[in-house]
Amino acid sequence: MIDPDPQLAELLAHSLGRAGMSTLTACDAAAALDLFQSAQPDLVVLGLDIGMPAGLELLQTVCAQAQVILLGSGRREQQVVRGLDMGADDYLVKPFSFAELLARIRARLRRAGMQPITPPSTSPALRAGDLILDPAQGIVSYAGRLLRLTPTEFRVLKHLLAHAGVVVPTRTLLEAVWGCEHTVGPEVVRVTMHRLQHKLYDVGVRDLLGTVHGVGFVVRAEHD
Repeated sequence: MIDPDPQLAELLAHSLGRAGMSTLTACDAAAALDLFQSAQPDLVVLGLDIGMPAGLELLQTVCAQAQVILLGSGRREQQVVRGLDMGADDYLVKPFSFAELLARIRARLRRAGMQPITPPSTSPALRAGDLILDPAQGIVSYAGRLLRLTPTEFRVLKHLLAHAGVVVPTRTLLEAVWGCEHTVGPEVVRVTMHRLQHKLYDVGVRDLLGTVHGVGFVVRAEHD
């Protein structure tokens, strides 16, 4: 997984790992080339924001030895076309759905005679309208857009979604997310909730999380 955004690269690598794939990450062309030559992966996901011309030189090398899926953007259409001409097998335009990326990776691996192991899902997905939290893959998406949450933000949202429509007291949230031996206080919960609400707002989720002052927090059950 090669992308100049380390958070995106690590998030996707983590999610692909939960889907049964061994995944390594790199955030610049030089590191990616070293990693590619030592690990010899079956498939490479390459963000075209990696930097040019080094990114195209890297692409030329990896296309000769592995399946390649490009991650481009609407502003880089010419680079996507050039990348496909150089031998890339597929591409996605950012922002993209993780489910679509996973499906395309599996399709490329099947065509190459390989199939990743898919671990059984032990927890059903939690939903609130178009917002989906998948505990098995460790991802959250809204209308196909992947949210970049920290592990703590993920656990907070998971707990609230699992108790949608019920006000969860701040102390209960502290114990559920930070553990019974937590050393943090209510202010940490409020800060985490503020960050989480801001990230939800950025992707178009409005009024999903509510605050009951002096009590706790709630996912509004009527949210759609």
